Amino acid sequence: MPKLGPKELHVWLLEDASKPGRCWQLLSPDERKRAVRFHKKCDADGFIVRRAALRQILGGYLDVPPETVKLAYNAHGKPFLNDALGSLEFNVSHSGSVALVAVTRDHPIGIDIEVITNDFPVTEMAPEVFSPGELARFFQLPADAKQIEFFRTWVAKEAFLKALGKGLSIEPNTLEVNALPVDFIKTVEGSASAISMPTCLPTKISHLHFSLS
Repeated sequence: MPKLGPKELHVWLLEDASKPGRCWQLLSPDERKRAVRFHKKCDADGFIVRRAALRQILGGYLDVPPETVKLAYNAHGKPFLNDALGSLEFNVSHSGSVALVAVTRDHPIGIDIEVITNDFPVTEMAPEVFSPGELARFFQLPADAKQIEFFRTWVAKEAFLKALGKGLSIEPNTLEVNALPVDFIKTVEGSASAISMPTCLPTKISHLHFSLS
């Protein structure tokens, strides 16, 4: 596990998060109950793999077995470390079979990724996501650019709201991307990704690839 210095940010990429293998044994009882509630096996498998990966990553930083990592959730569903080692901050996001885990110290972090799809009705959804000024600029874009701009705007606002721990209790169309403490990052081709650290600008961002052990 690489060392994580002050104000540094590690972004872990987990690809093909669909094969659970021996991941089940790393989950807590509550996580196992959550897994079996999924209606589709592919959704359950994805959750099992992502949660096992998160536990292995956090356990590596904390130098504890992954199954002993204690996770809790705030009122809006954001997970956090529920123990005395809470200086470690993290956030997770997934889209399709790809997942990201962002880890830093002492400062809240939010991360989001979305695979850009051509069949998503961005024009219909735009008023829910864009502020009035952003919406006016959005409708001036050519059709192919609209698709990319929608997903970029969405991940930026989602990352910021996740960093605040507010989820969608704040409506995205009340925010302006250009005024947010957000950085776009390159992760997987054909996707949009962003991070937000509202209380601190990271001095170094390291991109790491995670393989389940």
